[in-house]
Amino acid sequence: MKWTETTTTSTGDVDGLDFGDADLLRCNNASLMTIRGLKAGVQGQRLAIVSVGAGQVDLSHQDTGEATAANRLICFATSAKTSLAAGVGAAILEYDATTARWRLIAREQGAWITPTFSAGDYSGSGSMTWTVDSGDVMDCSYFLVGRVLNLGITIVTSTVGGTLDLSLQRVIPGGFTVLGNMCEVIRVLNNGTEAIGYATAQDGQTVLKFQRSIPPTNWSASTNNTYVLYTGAIPVA
Repeated sequence: MKWTETTTTSTGDVDGLDFGDADLLRCNNASLMTIRGLKAGVQGQRLAIVSVGAGQVDLSHQDTGEATAANRLICFATSAKTSLAAGVGAAILEYDATTARWRLIAREQGAWITPTFSAGDYSGSGSMTWTVDSGDVMDCSYFLVGRVLNLGITIVTSTVGGTLDLSLQRVIPGGFTVLGNMCEVIRVLNNGTEAIGYATAQDGQTVLKFQRSIPPTNWSASTNNTYVLYTGAIPVA
């Protein structure tokens, strides 16, 4: 059986996307497209979405920006958008007429996604400061699988100041909220001194905390001499 297909070049927020009842929707968007809703289907109807353009495609869970409730999507992860990497990501949705929603049933992100740098994503606990410049970020990327967010974060030559405290903090990429608690071993350089530290995230929070020792002790003040190297996985809502 040959699939029918259609192509969209829409960008920005898209509501009630009319795909003409095709089986395959090709997203050839030049910049970010966020699908907040698809034209309501019938029970069991399936739609494959593939990213073929230069822009990322985001699927937005139960987005109230979509005025027609029956057009909305239900994704695996509910606390942030589910992304398809530009040019490679793909997903399959099926219409659930009982719930009157499109349900995500399969997805492949396609590639690691690197969020746009923002200095405000980095901070210290209490009155401590953690200054991270764009050039200090050797890696910050994520790959969502189901409800597990795989993360790679490598920060070099960063600066710690203010009133010294226990945790350096990074907003969890993608805007996700932690589900449950986690703690993983990491490598750090505390003002140039190599150490084994750990990364923690607590249920309901949106930041990943880096601590330099067990039990935790204050980070040392440094100028371009604090490093954090983290690779791990976080359960997300």
